[in-house]
Amino acid sequence: MVFWSLTALDLAALALFVGCWLGYAPVVGWSSSRHQVIASARGDHRRAWMFELLGREVKIADATIIGQIMSTASFFASTTVILVGALIGVLATIGHAAAPAPSAWLAIDEPSAIEIKLALVVVVAAFAFQSFTWAIRQANFAAIAMGAAPPAEQLDEDRRRRLADHMATIVTSVGDSYDSGIRSYYFALAAVTWVVSPILMILATVGVVALMLHRLTHSRTAVALDDIARVRAG
Repeated sequence: MVFWSLTALDLAALALFVGCWLGYAPVVGWSSSRHQVIASARGDHRRAWMFELLGREVKIADATIIGQIMSTASFFASTTVILVGALIGVLATIGHAAAPAPSAWLAIDEPSAIEIKLALVVVVAAFAFQSFTWAIRQANFAAIAMGAAPPAEQLDEDRRRRLADHMATIVTSVGDSYDSGIRSYYFALAAVTWVVSPILMILATVGVVALMLHRLTHSRTAVALDDIARVRAG
């Protein structure tokens, strides 16, 4: 079976890729909240950070951290724009080379397999770009919330904890958007292999998911974050 120049194996590889790419974050989030099988200590650290921030008069270090996040996200966003532009240029060149004759200027040709495969990489890269820019935007919101934080002496324990939870939610959203952009880079590498072979794409997609899950759950950093959270909790 062939659909838009894609074989059945191509379509199977595409379905697996899209399912893993779009389903990774929801499944990981569900596993973290329901079964505690995924390292979820980052949220605890962010709540602790915001709670301590509300007890400090000088918040220069906290603003510096947020500024660093914005700077890194801006770098990746700029790089992604260049990547998207280059890929669109390649697609335009391919389309121009395969353009119909002038007498058939109203004809719309079926896209070639290589065009569809490169278009997938463009879509993933464009998604990464919007993730990074949204992370930057939310980091601005976090900086505003930090700057508007009331003095420590005006906060009782309950009010301080409630504010810390809400501010941590914003910071967590920044991290989630940033992580989404980084994940898209990993999946873009898997998408590129589709140009070579759908079987290679299937193997690359499975490998990317396995690598990210390993780093999230069994890397030394993940284990250390969990241990730190336990120590803090007493």
